[in-house]
Amino acid sequence: MNPFAYRMAGIAIKAISGLSRANIRTHGEDRIPKGPVIYVINHFTRIETVFIPYYLNRITGLPIWSLADYTLFNGGLAAVLDKMGAISTHNPDRDRLVVKTLLTGEAAWIIFPEGSMVKTKKIFEKNGGKKGRFMVSTPDGTRPPHTGAATLALRTQFYRERIRIMLKKNPEEARRLLSLYQIDDSVPVLNVETSIVPVNLTYYPLRAHENILSRMAERFVDNISERMLEEIITESSMLLSGVDIDMRFGEPIRVGAYLKSERVRRDIESLALIDFDDPIESRSMLKKTAHTIRLWNVICPLFTA
Repeated sequence: MNPFAYRMAGIAIKAISGLSRANIRTHGEDRIPKGPVIYVINHFTRIETVFIPYYLNRITGLPIWSLADYTLFNGGLAAVLDKMGAISTHNPDRDRLVVKTLLTGEAAWIIFPEGSMVKTKKIFEKNGGKKGRFMVSTPDGTRPPHTGAATLALRTQFYRERIRIMLKKNPEEARRLLSLYQIDDSVPVLNVETSIVPVNLTYYPLRAHENILSRMAERFVDNISERMLEEIITESSMLLSGVDIDMRFGEPIRVGAYLKSERVRRDIESLALIDFDDPIESRSMLKKTAHTIRLWNVICPLFTA
């Protein structure tokens, strides 16, 4: 990411925000921990990809990058999103970039665990209420919420702990990892812990009419679909015509506690070279752990706040 371009994009967003009649209220921002954070947010509108990073940056003073649906990276909008720190969900390097920037502290991240926009907070348990089998309703049907945020947080903390151990047990491997993730100073990396912060967004009221942002979308997005245009009209009207937006921060989830099992510790402490996508013995356990974090600590607060 180009830091100058990111700052210029922030100035542009600030200018657009000056036109907005939205009233954004935050609750519980004192819960945001120091150090690297993945914010998991219920995804109601496309404009959240633009405005929520800006408001989080105002609260924390840190760059806030986000994963955005690949369909948005079309025409002139792709360059705008890139300057704002948004990464396509189809970018082959997205996971490595997220982990690297969380390790170095370059940026915090926003990930939408529902995986797409969900206009209702309806969530239910699969198979007649079997505990732990949650599903969300989307325009394309029902499916389980995604584990991406938890997985990336665990992978980041895995390498944070591994660098700490390797500095003592295998300095050569430690130097290789520090170089791989472009870390110049290991001290700031080791003195923090990766956290996940659930954020609940609610909007009221909802109105729709054509406006300047919908006309900009028609101009800059090639072959924009009728459905996308309708959604942008509705969503941008919320900002320009006036809407109350409540942003509630949940209790942070510190993922280090989820890496205490013997199998995971063996991989963290292994003297073998471990590259980013190498298979490791504890991968299946980490996958199950991500599933647990997703269901009980991340998804539920978003739908019950």
